[in-house]
Amino acid sequence: MSVLSPRLGLALTLFLPLLSVPASAQPQFHAMFQDHAVLQRGQPVEVWGTAAPGAALVVRFDSGEVPARADGAGRWRVTLPAHAPGGPYTLSVADAGGAGQTVQDILVGDVWFCSGQSNMVQQVNRALDSESEQRNATDRDIRMLTVQNDTALSPQSQFLRPVRWQPTSPETVGDFSAACYFTARELKRRSTSPWGLSWPPGVAARFRRGQRRTC
Repeated sequence: MSVLSPRLGLALTLFLPLLSVPASAQPQFHAMFQDHAVLQRGQPVEVWGTAAPGAALVVRFDSGEVPARADGAGRWRVTLPAHAPGGPYTLSVADAGGAGQTVQDILVGDVWFCSGQSNMVQQVNRALDSESEQRNATDRDIRMLTVQNDTALSPQSQFLRPVRWQPTSPETVGDFSAACYFTARELKRRSTSPWGLSWPPGVAARFRRGQRRTC
C-alpha cells in the first residue's frame, strides 16, 4: 500500500535534536532548507538551524523578518508567519555581524510526503512510456526532495547523506518515485499552488514491548 499524504509544513526532522556546534560557527539552516525548497502554505512554518551558542540572529523571508537566539548548544528555531502560495522568495539567516546563509528560489505551496513499498519505489525512468514522460516533465513548480534509505539506532539531527531539492525537469525527474510524481502532477492540474514532494518521507521507528511504531 502506498500513501501520498500532506504534512503541515517541512517537519521531516522537527522532532530531532540538533548537534552542538563550535562557538565560531556562522549561522546555517538545517539541510532541509536550501535552494529550490518548498514551504507549506497557509500556516506558520518552523525553520531551524545552527549558529554560535548564544548568537543573536535575524531570519528573513520575503519582506518579513523574525529575531532568534541560539541556545547554549548552538541550536535555534523560529516560526515564520503563514504565507499564501507563491514565490520565488529568498530565505536568509544572519548574526549581528552579517555572517550567515542565504537560500534562493524558495516557493510556498503544498508539501507532501510520499510513502509506500515496491510500487512507490519504482522510478519514473522505469515507468510506462518513460522517455516521453521525462521529456515532458517541465513544471518547475513541482519540486522533489529524495531522501536516501538509511538507518540508525538513535535519532539523527541531520540527513546521513546529502540531499537536494530539485525543480522538475527532464534531467531530474527520472530517478524520482513515479507514483509520487504522477499523482502530484495530476492533482496539481486542479490547483495553481506549487508542490513540494519528499520521497522517501523519512521514517522514525520505535520498538517497545515487541511492537514497532512508525511515523
